[in-house]
Amino acid sequence: MIVQNADFLGLLAAAAGADTVGSGWDRSMKVFDASSYQVASPAPRRPASYVTQRGLAAILKRSIADDIQRLDPGRAQELRGGPMPSDDAHQRVHHLRVIRDLVSEVYRIRGQEESVSLLRAIYGDALENYAWLDSQVPGLVSTSERDAWVNYPLMALEEYAKVEGIW
Repeated sequence: MIVQNADFLGLLAAAAGADTVGSGWDRSMKVFDASSYQVASPAPRRPASYVTQRGLAAILKRSIADDIQRLDPGRAQELRGGPMPSDDAHQRVHHLRVIRDLVSEVYRIRGQEESVSLLRAIYGDALENYAWLDSQVPGLVSTSERDAWVNYPLMALEEYAKVEGIW
């Protein structure tokens, strides 16, 4: 099975046995975002800039990444999984490295139970990191972003584990 344009959701596919997981850089390939397909005006526009946050299991707008950087540079680097990318090209390389490394971690594990355990740990750590951010700057990352990147994938993981008899 090959799963394309999956980004962080590819972790679920890898744990379920996908042979290959691909990544998409366009926002519409990360999560279903109907607004990314709409054109508000015919004038050319610069696409929004995003920074991958390994420790949040998310890809967030550059403005939020900058806010996290100002808040605590050391913690921001841990959350990103590396230094702040300097431009869009570096953001893409950073993104692909983070996704590749996480998917590789899942592939190194041989059993479904261990894969589910790893993903539970990744999502649990992400939720702790969101709680820390909320304690520092309430609402910096919206509940809908957290749901899309962590809570909903975690719910899907738990449903998968239940169906497969993994506790």
